[in-house]
Amino acid sequence: SSLVYDTLENQLRLDWALKDFMRKDDTDMKLRVILRLGACQLLLYDKIPASAAVNTAVSLCKDAGMPGLAGVCNAILRGLDRDRASIVYPDPQQEPAQYLSVMYSLPLWLVERLMAAGERPRRGKTGKRPAARPPPRQTTALCRSKTAAWR
Repeated sequence: SSLVYDTLENQLRLDWALKDFMRKDDTDMKLRVILRLGACQLLLYDKIPASAAVNTAVSLCKDAGMPGLAGVCNAILRGLDRDRASIVYPDPQQEPAQYLSVMYSLPLWLVERLMAAGERPRRGKTGKRPAARPPPRQTTALCRSKTAAWR
């Protein structure tokens, strides 16, 4: 579930990174979601091998009934992994509103309004933008004699 939250939380940033590796802007929505999940693993997670992230995304394409797009998904994510150093994000000095919009995944109009009011989005102590709500904790029932403890 943290992958889904991280993908949603960084959607504009992931779309920005993917745009140079996609030939068409009108990519199928299911494929776009799968590409975002793969890009999140490639760009934001350091403990997941690139091959595992790409293979998982390709498998998701096949499972979603898009076996013909599995090769496209593979090519886009392999290109992203190979050329991730060439991704050019907006310049914070030249385009501060666009930069903040992309890096914090906030709508540009909202960033412009915040900047006009003298506010700027900021990250917490962890370096991550605070989530709108924390991800749900999984609950597991542990049975000990006649009582159940929840953790």
